[in-house]
Order: sequence, then structure tokens, then C-alpha cells
Amino acid sequence: MLSDNFNLCENRLISLLSRLKRDPEILMEYHAVIQEQLKGGIVERVKEVVAGEVGEVHYLPHHPLVRLDRQTTKVRVV
Repeated sequence: MLSDNFNLCENRLISLLSRLKRDPEILMEYHAVIQEQLKGGIVERVKEVVAGEVGEVHYLPHHPLVRLDRQTTKVRVV
């Protein structure tokens, strides 16, 4: 049985967006990574919460790992 962690993940996402808005360049790179993962089918957009899905759905919080010393991938999703 999976726990209902939607509210936890939603709060973390709000906090993440607040932090990323302070650094627009990182926000743009992070957005590009998420869009690439959406197109590749790696992640999927949450449409809406449906009652009765407790135990069937579990959300994964994410955040950026930023490595400014790298020449290629400076931002990746963890």
C-alpha cells in the first residue's frame, strides 16, 4: 500500500519554484530538462487528483542538481 504523498510533493514543488524564480537561468535549464523528459515519456503530467486512488498512486518529489563547473549538463533532475 503506497502512502498518499500528494500534498507533500505539491508543497515541495511550490518551494522549489519559489527558489528557482530567484535564478532565471537555472529555472530555464530546469524547465528544458523537464520538457525533454515529458517528450521522451520519462515523466508524465499529473492531470488531477482522483478520490479513491490512495495506495495506487505515489508521487516523486524532484529538485535540480546544479553543477556550474561542468561544460555540458549543468542542471539535472534528481
